[in-house]
Amino acid sequence: PLFPIYGYDNSSELDKDIEDMKRLYPSTVRAVEPYVINECDQLEYDGSVMFDEYPDKVTIDRIVDRIYDNAKHLQEESEVEAAYIYPRRRNHFHDIITVALLNEFLNRRRRYRSRRRWF
Repeated sequence: PLFPIYGYDNSSELDKDIEDMKRLYPSTVRAVEPYVINECDQLEYDGSVMFDEYPDKVTIDRIVDRIYDNAKHLQEESEVEAAYIYPRRRNHFHDIITVALLNEFLNRRRRYRSRRRWF
């Protein structure tokens, strides 16, 4: 097997696929995504928790809490939508934010690692 050469990983195709899949997100996740992206933009620097080998659960929860505080008005809208579509289903807004944040972390870590030199 050949090792990938620096800058040759078809990242543009992968980025396009990721954006295409994000269009299929449920409306609640699409509404939360700008808040997640804003928080990740602030965390994108060398030495950030985003790029730690093993991110700390407590730190991730603090980041999710900050996003939740900024986006909690969206929870009311999603509760109304969820109650109408799924009357017995509980809303897990905090979990939605966590999954969206970790997904964004994964994508940014991939981009960060692909920009680093191999030698």
